[in-house]
Amino acid sequence: MNAHTVLMISGPLLLLLALPLWGRRVPPNRFYGVRTRTTLSDAAAWYEVNARSGRDLAIAAALYTIASLAIGAVGSAWPADLRSLALAAALIVALIWVSVRCARWNARSATRAT
Repeated sequence: MNAHTVLMISGPLLLLLALPLWGRRVPPNRFYGVRTRTTLSDAAAWYEVNARSGRDLAIAAALYTIASLAIGAVGSAWPADLRSLALAAALIVALIWVSVRCARWNARSATRAT
């Protein structure tokens, strides 16, 4: 499997990982979800932060999937490395956006808990 293929399947894979979090189906654990002191010490904070972060991850995954299809169509004449670089950049931007929002949700939950 080449890098381009991995980048193309990243969007749908992230969406599959986001849906259980968004649906509040993942109980507090140390392996999957937003794992911070606040979320691991308070079940209500766990479900709130993970649901909001799951929603944001699902949105980012959907937008990234659309962007990857657009890059594949528009950039069909581009060199393969350039297409892969564009996909990687789009994925990084999407994940940074989710991380920043996740940190904000976590900080808000931490201030409510104190």
